[in-house]
Amino acid sequence: MKRILTASLLFIFSAAIFSQCIKITTPELENPYDSESEAYIPFPDLTTTQVSAIQATSAQSGGVFTNRFGKPITRRGVCWSISENPTIDNSCSFDGTGQTGFVSEITNLTPSTTYYVRAFGTNVDGTVYGNQQIFTTLSE
Repeated sequence: MKRILTASLLFIFSAAIFSQCIKITTPELENPYDSESEAYIPFPDLTTTQVSAIQATSAQSGGVFTNRFGKPITRRGVCWSISENPTIDNSCSFDGTGQTGFVSEITNLTPSTTYYVRAFGTNVDGTVYGNQQIFTTLSE
């Protein structure tokens, strides 16, 4: 009986140590867990790039993922609106997939108008947005 108890405790102890050494992740992910709290992080951090190439009816922006947390990004781009904090319910560009940096064309704008733009990334957990940028289109 003592041998069975000792073997069982050794097995449980070994399994506990082993489980602390290995985290199950999909190969595309760098680290979907917060190393301090072991909490699952559903989204990568995303920064909206500065708006450039501003014209009367178009401009460029984009996004940069600063880590690879979360599940793979299946849709990314920028959203823009004449109201603050645009979302994917507003006008958007769709610029592929993945967690690499991207450049987006913002089109069909009105001359001499102030716009708000944010990068976005969508995965199976939802949508994450970057910081907001503000710009004004040129007059015609």
